[in-house]
Amino acid sequence: MAWRQRLDEIFRELRQSRRRETAEERHRRVEQFIRSTAAAAFADLKSELEKHDRKVEVTAAQDAATITVFRDDDEEFYYAIKARRYHKGNFAFPMLPLEDAYGHVYRAEALVREGPLHRDVTDFSKERIIQNFLYEYQRHIHWTL
Repeated sequence: MAWRQRLDEIFRELRQSRRRETAEERHRRVEQFIRSTAAAAFADLKSELEKHDRKVEVTAAQDAATITVFRDDDEEFYYAIKARRYHKGNFAFPMLPLEDAYGHVYRAEALVREGPLHRDVTDFSKERIIQNFLYEYQRHIHWTL
């Protein structure tokens, strides 16, 4: 992402945070993001990866979307975006959404087979999800060579 786009994104997030959404609104937005944006990105990736002789499985549910890439029937790479619930600590972050009645905050988080990437992707565009997938896929391929 170009630095100007990143700067624009920072200020867009800042404007959005001024009208803080409730935990319930955030939870619904995370689930909608997974069902629409993440699932669409994975569908686009699937069609392109299959052109490179990879078998690809995509699943999408209310709280998770996954893409698994196979090479010669062996799993080559796994990437997922899942709705995650975290307990908000006793410290203040004005950018975090309000917690629910139980003190939880929600976000869509990217994961690979090895574990979570600890990256909130809730506001990623479809293109940015694809770019993040490709970055992690390339990193994984180089690591396994």
